[in-house]
Amino acid sequence: MFFKTGTVDRNHYPIHVVVIKNVLLFFVFSSAIVCGQSALPEHGTMSKSGYVEYLPGNIPIIISVPHDGEKGPDFIVDRAGGDIHTKADRYTQEMGFAIRKAFFEMTGKIPFVIVNHMKRKKVDVNREVDEAAMGNQVAESVWDDYHSYIDSAKEQVYSEFKKGLYIDLHAHDHTAQFLELGYLLDAEELALEDADLNDEMFIEKSSIRNLIASSGNTLKFADVVRGKYSLGAMFDESGYPAVPSKEHPAPGLQSFFRGGYSLNRHGSASGGTIDGIQIETNYDDVRSSSVNINKFAHTFVKIMSQYMDRYYAFHIPQKVSSEEQSPK
Repeated sequence: MFFKTGTVDRNHYPIHVVVIKNVLLFFVFSSAIVCGQSALPEHGTMSKSGYVEYLPGNIPIIISVPHDGEKGPDFIVDRAGGDIHTKADRYTQEMGFAIRKAFFEMTGKIPFVIVNHMKRKKVDVNREVDEAAMGNQVAESVWDDYHSYIDSAKEQVYSEFKKGLYIDLHAHDHTAQFLELGYLLDAEELALEDADLNDEMFIEKSSIRNLIASSGNTLKFADVVRGKYSLGAMFDESGYPAVPSKEHPAPGLQSFFRGGYSLNRHGSASGGTIDGIQIETNYDDVRSSSVNINKFAHTFVKIMSQYMDRYYAFHIPQKVSSEEQSPK
């Protein structure tokens, strides 16, 4: 399925009706993107429940924003008890939209973006459904809409590009002000020497398994995770300290998020050709103001364009500014 606009059981419809509906929706959104290059559509399509937003794209990058929802309906009981986390990842929604806008301004291209608008205390879409919704049917439908939209984006990316990258966008409040890049590797595993980290068992469990496997083993796993041309190294060089990276190969004793349910489900650890990376953004200089969010968003586009070119052979041309066009 390409687009899910409600929680109705699709098995109740003849398959040709579902296919025709999805194809029509795809062409409507594609036409808006292709024909409206001078103006970026501000909003996407909202699920029938009104809590999950899908903004279609035209490059093999998918960005999800799970934990910055602003809607908390009273008829859904707050999640509580045990190891239940309800704290929002503040300003990640603003960041997700800023990244989308920066991509359009700098390249004319748009990543797929999926945003959960329900508060985390009502549903946590980065958990298994039982813990995510705690039995509430509306919360379960939101969880289902969210992951169905990501699945739809993955299907579209595979259909057009055969492979791509999924980014799960989060925020942390750890003392150490680093971007934390999750590949489903624990801090203890990242503490290993490169030769040990390159072991097949770590590649197989990682969210970028397909990237390594599809290279015919010409790429060394440790190099991609924390080498000179790793995503972390690119952020380091751009003024945003990141772990893992060449300068910061492992988190050591500092708190660190390895990636959760969504990364495990939608990255290539579970199969397929869509790799995944969880990006936990720190507050200082990244989310601390709208100015910093926009600055980071533009840096993100430059880095991600380089990353896609190097590892996915997908070139995202940068627009030439008026200053660059002017004669010296």
